[in-house]
Amino acid sequence: MDYKNYIASKLNIDGVEKDQLASFLEVPPNTEMGDFALPCFKLAKVLRKSPVQIATDLANAFISDDVISSCTAVNGYLNFK
Repeated sequence: MDYKNYIASKLNIDGVEKDQLASFLEVPPNTEMGDFALPCFKLAKVLRKSPVQIATDLANAFISDDVISSCTAVNGYLNFK
């Protein structure tokens, strides 16, 4: 399964294409943070919000399922497990 595209398809961000969003996803240096992370700093200019606010808003709107068990916002990053 292509987890990056799966996560990108579950996030609804106006002004950002799904392919571009998938390319922003990365593997965090510490696995305790999650399996994938979205640095929201890259979205700040488009959304005109702080990265911390973007991550918090996206985490609150994200619905976990059988594939992605959790989504948390930490210091401008959106972490997925």
